[in-house]
Amino acid sequence: MKRIPIVFLIATLVLWSAPICADTSAPIQWITEKEAALPIKETKEVKTDDKQPFDPYEDVSNTEDIGPIIKIEKPEENAMYKDLIDILVRFEKHPFGEPINMDSLKIVYQKLFGIDITDRVRPHINGNHIDAQKVKFPKGDHEFEIIIEDANEIETSKFFSVHVD
Repeated sequence: MKRIPIVFLIATLVLWSAPICADTSAPIQWITEKEAALPIKETKEVKTDDKQPFDPYEDVSNTEDIGPIIKIEKPEENAMYKDLIDILVRFEKHPFGEPINMDSLKIVYQKLFGIDITDRVRPHINGNHIDAQKVKFPKGDHEFEIIIEDANEIETSKFFSVHVD
């Protein structure tokens, strides 16, 4: 039986361990430059009522209003970013709704046609929230729609934008 030189063994171990030692603090990229360059989908302005604070005595027979609650904590609304962006989105059960179905979560990048980026976001889901640090976006305005359902398949959606200078 021949002995494997110790140098060869050490080199093999170093090469195999390289991915483990990789820099995990590298920026995350949810949107490619190519996707950012796509034309924006034209939307029709829809007139909506301003939402009032939660009123426990309000008639909630309209199921549209009892889906999960989406709270976008980061990025800040109307803020202009120059660098990496932290994203924090929390999902809460509506007081009159059912538990949240995180498997129903869908995140769509709003361009000429919607680009589903849910699989890119999924590694950053922890429990009932999305927590992504140092997300890098190409320069420009980027709009996303978050869609989620509860256990009764009652859907809620919310838009948020990221502005990068």
